[in-house]
Amino acid sequence: MPPKKGKLSPAEKLQREIEQYRRAMTTESGPLISQAVAARMLGVSRQRVFILMNRGRLTKWEFFDVPYLSLPEVIKFRDSRRRSTAA
Repeated sequence: MPPKKGKLSPAEKLQREIEQYRRAMTTESGPLISQAVAARMLGVSRQRVFILMNRGRLTKWEFFDVPYLSLPEVIKFRDSRRRSTAA
């Protein structure tokens, strides 16, 4: 029997919750990027990005146990490192 009109199936409800969660995370942190993308931007390995997250130098955003980073934060971190090495 199909779901009643206006009532969401469990899969539709989960999909809606995921979208709301993703939207909330993106709004709060800015666009999210993977560790691999952050590593390329910073010129370091993914392992180094992992260490930076664990030490609290970069904020980790988890989505279904997959870590992501805030793009604006990575850019700011990259630029601050460039300034400190240039000085």
